[in-house]
Amino acid sequence: MRCHSSNRPVSNFLIAFGERVRLARHGLRLDQCSLACDIGITQAALSKIETGQSDVSILRATKIANALGTTLPNLLKGLV
Repeated sequence: MRCHSSNRPVSNFLIAFGERVRLARHGLRLDQCSLACDIGITQAALSKIETGQSDVSILRATKIANALGTTLPNLLKGLV
């Protein structure tokens, strides 16, 4: 039996994480293409991360945090 309730918190987390990435990117006045290039992914992949439509590995999340001039713990603060 598959538990659907476990999907909701993950989705909420991904949406909140993506929003945090987007806000940080805007704060640095970076466009999606620039940040995506810095972390080695496509603009479309970054868009999916920012809208919570894509899972993010710890390695990719760390690359995002570094490119935004912060650490992964700071980027995740309050989300977990």
